[in-house]
Amino acid sequence: MYGKIFDTIYTGSLYGEFEAIVVFKALIVLADEFGVVDSSPAALAGRTSYPLDVIEKGLSVLLQPDPESRHAEAGGRRIVPLENGRNFGWAIVNFKPDWL
Repeated sequence: MYGKIFDTIYTGSLYGEFEAIVVFKALIVLADEFGVVDSSPAALAGRTSYPLDVIEKGLSVLLQPDPESRHAEAGGRRIVPLENGRNFGWAIVNFKPDWL
């Protein structure tokens, strides 16, 4: 699967959030054609070789609203849970570009 990662990932509102940046890049790589990653944090740690604490901190940041986001969908969150109350499985909010 191919997922475009723009260089603004380093200069946007995730600037300085190492864990969120590496986890977001991993989610983009691992997402299906709909932008869904249906895995647990432990499974992501295993697949990426990132420590579980890095995965968990990154997911926590990506799930938070971001008023400075360039995308207003979902309050600027980068990912949303697949189901409320479930602590695994996410959809990348703006996975499909507007121009497709």
